[in-house]
Amino acid sequence: IFKPLHMRVRDLLPGRLRISALVTTLLILLVVLVPTGFLGWNAYLEGRDVVRYLANKENRSKLLSKIEREVLPAVNFYEELSGRRTPTAAPDESEGAETNAHEVLAEGASTSGQAAPMTATAVYDRALATLGGFVVDFAKGLLRLIVGLIIMVLALYYFLVDGPGMIHTMMRLSPLDNEYERELLDRFVNVSRAVVVAV
Repeated sequence: IFKPLHMRVRDLLPGRLRISALVTTLLILLVVLVPTGFLGWNAYLEGRDVVRYLANKENRSKLLSKIEREVLPAVNFYEELSGRRTPTAAPDESEGAETNAHEVLAEGASTSGQAAPMTATAVYDRALATLGGFVVDFAKGLLRLIVGLIIMVLALYYFLVDGPGMIHTMMRLSPLDNEYERELLDRFVNVSRAVVVAV
C-alpha cells in the first residue's frame, strides 16, 4: 500500500535505503498515529468529565431522577402489555401525583416473583460494575494494541528495507517461471490494495 510513498522517499534520498525506509515508516506512523492519538486524547478528556460529573452526589441523584422519569412510560407500557394493570393516563405533575418509576419498578418486581426489586439505584450499580469490567477489557485491549503496533512498525521497516530482496529470493526458490510469478505478485498487490481501501 505504501510502496509509492517509499519509492518517492527513496528517490529523494538516493543510495540511503535504510534511512529512506526509516523516513517512510515515520511518515506512515504520523499519518496513522497522530489522528488516532488526537481521538484517544479527546475520548480520555470526555471520559474524565463523565467520571467527575458522576462523582458528585447531587449530579448522581439528578441522573437517577431523569432515568426514572424516562423509564416510567416503558414500565407502564410493559405492565399494560402483560395485563398487570389497566391502561392509565400518565400522572399529571400539576395534580401532585406521587407515582414514580422507582416505585413502579419495585412493584413490578415484587408481583413478578423476583427476590429483589430492580430500582434505578440497582440499575446504576449494575451499570457501574459493567463499566468496571469494560475498563479492564479496554486496558487489556490497549496493551495488545501497543504490542501489535510495535511488531507492525518493526515488520514494516524491515519489509521496506529488505522487501525487494525477499521477493527476489522467493522467486528464485519458486518452481514457477518468473513471468508467472510477476503476474501473481501484481495480482496480489492489486487485491491487497483493493481490500485495504475497501476496509
